[in-house]
Amino acid sequence: MSTSSSCCADVGHAGVTAQSCNVAPRMRHAAPVIVVAPDSFKGSLSAEQVAQAIGVGIARALPDAQLRLRPMADGGEGTLDALLTRGGERRIVPVRGASGQPRQAATALLADGTAVVETAEIVGITDPVGMSAAPGARCTYGLGEAIGAMLDAGASRILVALGGSSTNDGGAGLLAALGVRFADASGARLEPTPHGLRKLAAVDVSALDPRIADVELIAMSDVNHPLTGPHGATAVFGPQKGVQPDDIDRLDRVLGHYAALLEDALGRTAHALPGAGAGGGLGYALLMLGARGSAGAELVASQIGLDDALAGADWLITGEGRSDAQTLHGKAPFVACRRATRAGVPATLLSGALDPDALPRLGKYFAGCFSPAPGPISLDAAIRNVRINMTSADQSGLAQFLTYRVHLLNKLSERGISEIYQRKIGISMAEARVIAAVGAFGPFSIMELARHANLDKSQASRAAEALMRCALLRRQASRDDGRIVVVSLTPAGRALCRKIMPIARRWNDDMFSALSDGEQAQLGRLLDKVIVAARTAEAPAAQKTAKPLAKRVTGSTN
Repeated sequence: MSTSSSCCADVGHAGVTAQSCNVAPRMRHAAPVIVVAPDSFKGSLSAEQVAQAIGVGIARALPDAQLRLRPMADGGEGTLDALLTRGGERRIVPVRGASGQPRQAATALLADGTAVVETAEIVGITDPVGMSAAPGARCTYGLGEAIGAMLDAGASRILVALGGSSTNDGGAGLLAALGVRFADASGARLEPTPHGLRKLAAVDVSALDPRIADVELIAMSDVNHPLTGPHGATAVFGPQKGVQPDDIDRLDRVLGHYAALLEDALGRTAHALPGAGAGGGLGYALLMLGARGSAGAELVASQIGLDDALAGADWLITGEGRSDAQTLHGKAPFVACRRATRAGVPATLLSGALDPDALPRLGKYFAGCFSPAPGPISLDAAIRNVRINMTSADQSGLAQFLTYRVHLLNKLSERGISEIYQRKIGISMAEARVIAAVGAFGPFSIMELARHANLDKSQASRAAEALMRCALLRRQASRDDGRIVVVSLTPAGRALCRKIMPIARRWNDDMFSALSDGEQAQLGRLLDKVIVAARTAEAPAAQKTAKPLAKRVTGSTN
């Protein structure tokens, strides 16, 4: 059955682009454009359901808003559904669950020939039947069956989402389903479970499905742990799957022995590679088959076209069931936030539960962090009422968020004057700012130009390059220091600058014509106070975030 969820649709009209001097400034509409890209709220709503609930709340608070719903996932539960929102065919295949029980599992075949297999769907930790077996008796055979079914379907590319597994077999079950044979010292076939692998003496890869060599395999995960050792799959993730403390070292040695024999049989090594420990060692098996690893949320964001949705948007709303320090380590909301930041779009985080200790760090990236719960509430009640809470949170919160309203005013103003600049003099808003800044205070280096034009460095650089191609700006050595290159206006640029200021002045007068002269003066004074306060708050925050990323503590869950 072909699926194309309404959640992937954009509610509103597409933007119009216009070209000038090899630049394509975006022509935006007056109604605010809001991108909604949450992860699932585990135990309550899928990512698509969360996105729809938020959308209902926004529509009530801001009826004119254009909504772009892009449900997210990070390579765990819900990844398949998130990818299917952009179209594709859901395929049900017969497989074995973690304990060997027959079951029907959903896979996906996308329009471009990419197949999606989700570990949580087949051997997931939320499956009570699979979890009823001891950790040493569970395996990933069903995942290999699903991959085989996708090969039968003619997939040219297979995405395997590794999060949410209940298994710790190093991917031996997956390999067995694809033709690898594990045997004891007598040559008898062994079950590809941790218990079975205790007697492993030989690995035979002669019957490995040859089609694997011709397909692009991608292992989706935010885990960078190796297969074995103190930071490996068993030591880090085994306890949450039921592995007892006394069994951790023993099981780790079993996987180490298994890896040594498999690597000898295949002639390559992967046990120490980042991501080998993902999915209880599933990452290792896939790497041994030639897969490449990919950060799950990043791949989902690319696959669902999140960057395209953010282009020209005013706001991003993302969310997840619980937000803490781990959110900043590859989780879907943080990936969405980073992409929004690159697009110049502020992001708000809605979370079922916010860790207060993590709020200072989260606040460095998100414009606002909120919980939809109306007040102190039990976990059961929060899960039971999450849809109602998500809807009302957006209705009562977003429209009253003062920084949002100021940002919206700025966006509406920029859109209007951008269209005027484009129509009357054929340049974009950023280019107009550059010309005005250089004309009033230049020449400038690019860094100085960015500051005076209120642009980031990359925006200022792109605008300056476009204006130089149009012979409106030129490069020259600084008079104060010949080693520094600055930009200045050409005669044509100065002539254009004289046209820009009257346009800007008229637009400003029109924008504030609803206010009296006294109200305008009062608003100006209030804004000056807020700007000073914002700059004062920004300085220490910038100093605190200046340390190298490599020195920050990282971690994850699998």
